[in-house]
This record gives sequence, C-alpha cells and structure tokens, in this order.
Amino acid sequence: MKRNIFFIFSAFVFLCEVLFGARPMNTDDARVVAPKSCQIESWTKFGGGHELWALPACNFLFDTEMTLGGNLTYQDSLHTGPYSTYQGAAVFAFKKIFYDLERDGFSYGLSVGNARLGRFLNHNDTFYTYALFSKAFFANQLFLHTNLGYKATKTHNLYTLGVGFEYDMNEYIWLMAEGFKEQLTPAMYQVGVRIWLKRDMVQIDCTYGNAFEQPFGKNMAFGTIGIRLLSEKLF
Repeated sequence: MKRNIFFIFSAFVFLCEVLFGARPMNTDDARVVAPKSCQIESWTKFGGGHELWALPACNFLFDTEMTLGGNLTYQDSLHTGPYSTYQGAAVFAFKKIFYDLERDGFSYGLSVGNARLGRFLNHNDTFYTYALFSKAFFANQLFLHTNLGYKATKTHNLYTLGVGFEYDMNEYIWLMAEGFKEQLTPAMYQVGVRIWLKRDMVQIDCTYGNAFEQPFGKNMAFGTIGIRLLSEKLF
C-alpha cells in the first residue's frame, strides 16, 4: 500500500515539474478509471499562450471518479512581452457512469465540477456540469462520445456541446477527432493520435486544433501534448 502511494506521489511530482504536459480533448468519454485505482493526466497546450494541466483522479467509492488538480495559463502580451500575463485554476470534479463502455457497448453518465479561477485563486468560481454518452462500434474498435453541458461563470451562463471519436488502430496507436462548441465562442475542431507505450497503463496524446471557420488559420490554432499514467488496483 505504501509503495503504491509513493508511486502515485512520485508520478504526480514528475508530471508537474518535468512534463507539464492525457486529456487534451474537450469532449469527455463515458469511462472512469478502474475501481480502487488512480490515474494522472497531464498535458500542455500552446498557441497564443501556454496552458499547463495536471489532473490526478481516483475511483475509490461508488464507482465514481474524483478529480482534484489544476492548471496555469500564460497569455502572450503585445505590450509587455510573451507569457507576461498568467492565472491559475484549481479544479475539483466528480464523474459517475452507469455502464461499462467496453463490456456493454455503451455508457452514459454525469460530470459535475468547480474551477476556482484567478491569478491568485481568489477571483471567481466557475461551476460546470455535463451529461456524457458513449457508444462502441465494430467490437470496440470505434468509439463515439457526446457531451452536452452547462457552465456558470461570474458573468455568463453558457452551454457546451462536444462530439468526439476514437479509433483503435492496433495495440499501440489510436486516432482521435472531435468538434466542440461553447456558447459565445467559435466552434472548434481537434484531431490527434494516441500512443500507448504500455496498453492501459501509459499513454501519450498529441493533437492539433483550430476553428471550423478558419480551419488552417493562425489566430486560433493550437497544439497539445500530454501523458496519462494509470495505476493497478491499490487495495
């Protein structure tokens, strides 16, 4: 037990301090980490600024995934130089699903979370929730994911919609694509590849995204690279 806890803590420190890095996709899947297990997702997003994410999560009670993590966002500034404006966010979320996607062929669930925003984490809260539905096709080779959500900020109440796909090419390579729309912002797309260094244990995600209205423009283009570590059962 102590060795497992040490592994999780060491991996978290490694991700935060070295990788700053795997969930760069906006559309979430109707899966949770295995019961009595944990995972760490960490990724970096770049393009017009720089985002650093680390989201540890565990499933210890009621087959519900609990996440506690955060991010740092650095924005380019024309007046004071690159990465001169930054803010942080602390994220706390629950995700509950009601079926096993790989076993049952479909799954649905609900995610609820809160992000504490601000340069010193003292500005305002963002509450969000979204319903998830996932469907497997062709003997778990192709997966469809859909999200319908709501986000409440200090100034706006926003609706979100996401549709994503995952294609399991072989033991080591998956392909990913999604479309995502948040009220008051342009519709975005994202495509990428997932590389399994060790299946169901260690994955690397690399993606490229942009706005549908300017699919190859520079203003809203971004890229991500991330890593995800999954533990075995801890007890």
